[in-house]
Amino acid sequence: MDKQNQPSDTGADAKKKPNGAKRCAVGCKCGRHKKRTGAKTLKAQTRTRVRQMEFIRLLKLSGGIHQPALTELGINRCTLKDWRDKSDEFNQMMNDVQHEQIDFVRTKLMKGINNGSERLIEFYLSRRDPDFAKPIETVVDDTIESPAPNVVFIPASKTPPSND
Repeated sequence: MDKQNQPSDTGADAKKKPNGAKRCAVGCKCGRHKKRTGAKTLKAQTRTRVRQMEFIRLLKLSGGIHQPALTELGINRCTLKDWRDKSDEFNQMMNDVQHEQIDFVRTKLMKGINNGSERLIEFYLSRRDPDFAKPIETVVDDTIESPAPNVVFIPASKTPPSND
């Protein structure tokens, strides 16, 4: 056996590096060998950012409907909520997609109205003009007496039925 592969004589916790320097035990609190999380965090942030941008692209393709984009990307609604809560920029992009969708629908509505669609005109006016909205009439007829319902209450027995 060569010197590098021999067990250490200085204790069970200390190990030797190839250059002969000692390495701390696994549970050591010295701080020299803690994980560097900065690079990993940056990598995770980049991956999240790429997934967010892909979600926005899929959201636009699905007409602003979340579920098809979530399914395609393989994420759930909790992840989407976390992204919206943690990133103001992502939240703004989501709002922009929703506003684009509303503008698209309004444009189609106005094109239909310009083409003379009476149903769309009525729909538009019923939502926008309070004078045009049809009053809802409620008719109450007190002359009809409703008979009492034929309901029979049978309490459940505590013993199981017999198979006689």
